[in-house]
Amino acid sequence: MKYYKELILLEGIIFVIFWLTNEYLAFLLSMVCIPVFLGIMLVALIAERIEKSNISSDFFKLLLGLIGIPTILLIIFFTISGGEFAWMKS
Repeated sequence: MKYYKELILLEGIIFVIFWLTNEYLAFLLSMVCIPVFLGIMLVALIAERIEKSNISSDFFKLLLGLIGIPTILLIIFFTISGGEFAWMKS
């Protein structure tokens, strides 16, 4: 997990591009990615508590970033749009 900061930055750039070009796709991706990565993180933490492994702390930092970036962008763009996206109106 040498490049976890770059992966988080890349995810952030991709999600910003999606939010600026297609709110619907970005919203759906956020609603899928957040629970998936959260589930992976919870399973990894439970497994780590049961039996100590050699997983680097960078793995958990990466998962926190993969959960945090879509969550933060969802909140920001939801606030900017006034709580109502354009695709919700039609």
